[in-house]
Amino acid sequence: LDVLVLGSAMVQGSIVQVRLIGGLKMLDNGEQDDKLLAVPITEQSPFKKINSIKEMQQHFPGVLTIIETWLSNYKGSDAKVDIQGLISKQEALDVLDKAIKHYN
Repeated sequence: LDVLVLGSAMVQGSIVQVRLIGGLKMLDNGEQDDKLLAVPITEQSPFKKINSIKEMQQHFPGVLTIIETWLSNYKGSDAKVDIQGLISKQEALDVLDKAIKHYN
């Protein structure tokens, strides 16, 4: 399960406290591949007070469009990535719970 942490660059493998705000429902080559979206709560990030997808859209218009565009194209033109839409914080928590249960 992928979690995109929106904020300043950090070293790969860093452990950071985050707040889940929602996610993107996606299909990658026909398989479910949802991406969760989170914001750091301990760093001096412009996103640190964001609590939901709705707040992100209100306070930082365009950010989610940029993420959707990148995820639609990051595997190249031959990949079949289908962004099915945004999911709420609660739906993202449900995806996370399901993944935790699957791997435990």
